[in-house]
Amino acid sequence: TTLIEYMDQFRFDEQVQWRTCQAFEDFLRGNDNVTIGEAMQLGAGDRILRAMDDHHNVEKVQDYACRAIINLSSGHERNKDALMEIGCAEKILRAIDNHPNSDSVAHYALWALATLA
Repeated sequence: TTLIEYMDQFRFDEQVQWRTCQAFEDFLRGNDNVTIGEAMQLGAGDRILRAMDDHHNVEKVQDYACRAIINLSSGHERNKDALMEIGCAEKILRAIDNHPNSDSVAHYALWALATLA
C-alpha cells in the first residue's frame, strides 16, 4: 500500500511517478498470482494508468508504466480484464504515439499489449 499512497501524495511529481512505476515493476516481477492480484485490488493498476494520464508527455513514466503493466497482467487473467476495462490499451497506444522516437517505450508498450491480449 505504501507505493500507492506515495503515488497519491505526489501525484503531479513526474519523478516520483516514474520511480514508483519502476518499483511496481520490480516488486511484481516473479511474484505469485496472489500477490499480483492483491496489488491490483489495492489500486496498483488504477494508479499506474493515472500516472500515464497525468504525465503522458514524460517518457520515463510511460516506459516504466508499461513495464509495470507487463508484470501486473502477465499470467493473471482477472488483472488483464480489469486493466482493459479501465482503458489500459488506449493509454499504451497513446504512449507509443507521444514518444515515437523512444525505442524503450515502443518495446515495452508492444510487450504490454501482447501480454494483455
